[in-house]
Amino acid sequence: MVSAIKDICIFMIIVQAVMYFAPGGSYEKYIKILIGILMILRITEPVLGFFMDGEAKMEIQRRAMALQEELKVREWEVELEGQRLEVYSSIEEELKEELEKEQDQGKR
Repeated sequence: MVSAIKDICIFMIIVQAVMYFAPGGSYEKYIKILIGILMILRITEPVLGFFMDGEAKMEIQRRAMALQEELKVREWEVELEGQRLEVYSSIEEELKEELEKEQDQGKR
């Protein structure tokens, strides 16, 4: 039981780090939903362990792992979206600078 509590605490620390470093807010609600589901599974896993057979436990663990993988994919998508926004904004700034230079040269 102590091991389960330790695992939940470590999981919460990792979740907080992921939420802190996740760029943008557009996917934040989806990440929170996935984290909530994973947290429910983490909390109920030790309790259900007393009442379930081995096969049911394995199925729950497989599904939890699938959700964790989905969370990793979503994090990667959010990171890529943030990088795209940075690239687009830098291109926009460069184009503005070029237009300003051309306008300054046209006035002379």
